Amino acid sequence: MKCITFDKAAQDALPEHIKAKMRADRDKARLERTMKIMKETEFKDFYGKPICVGDTVMNFKLNNIVPKRWEVKERGDGLIYCEGEHDGQKKFIALEQLINTPGVALTIIKPRNNE
Repeated sequence: MKCITFDKAAQDALPEHIKAKMRADRDKARLERTMKIMKETEFKDFYGKPICVGDTVMNFKLNNIVPKRWEVKERGDGLIYCEGEHDGQKKFIALEQLINTPGVALTIIKPRNNE
């Protein structure tokens, strides 16, 4: 008997509802891993201050990243993201992705508790 993980014919023979459940479980596990990494990572601005949900941050180095002003928010599933507006349209990007963009330097311009 072969393990289904390595048996393509056995995988293909599974009913569609089982395949869908396996895909959903795999996607859920991937999301949970990502959320765990993001929760364990402390994001810091250019000056070393921790960036928190509720802060307003600004990209002050690159001119081609729009918008320049971002509100840091948390989605229902725990994803930390930035929301900004440009030309009347809302833009969204994961905080981790924004921080890891080459040439981006964020600074907190309005802390969530107005310190």
